[in-house]
Amino acid sequence: MKARTKQRVRKRSADIIPPNPILRQDADAIRALGRGSFDNFVEIGRRLERDRKILKKQGAWLAWLKAEFSWSRRTADRFIAIFEAETTGHLRNLRTAAAALPLTAIYALAKASPEVVADVERRLAGGERVKAREIVASNSRLFSIG
Repeated sequence: MKARTKQRVRKRSADIIPPNPILRQDADAIRALGRGSFDNFVEIGRRLERDRKILKKQGAWLAWLKAEFSWSRRTADRFIAIFEAETTGHLRNLRTAAAALPLTAIYALAKASPEVVADVERRLAGGERVKAREIVASNSRLFSIG
């Protein structure tokens, strides 16, 4: 996004988004974390979940995402899903293997069934490459059968 466009979005959003030092700190931290590692994805999701709780009460969640990152709700939801899956232990065995997976595959695993996660763990342990579309297809097949 060009600098002028970003400034305009921020000005319009300033009317909606309440001043809050936690939001500013989180936005800066999320930008600094980038999208480099599984741990970063989890931390981004943790911060976004906290920020969503603050902003949803005031109806400013989507405006804040747009103003700070030019992200959709779907993008934020994916990071939050990774955080929640890690927190609940759904992805506990994939922490080290996640380095071999693209972000799209990690998003898919965060929403996948335990059976699909176990299959991916087994395949990665055997040295196999796993693509995100295979994870999505496996999860879809499992639910269409059951």
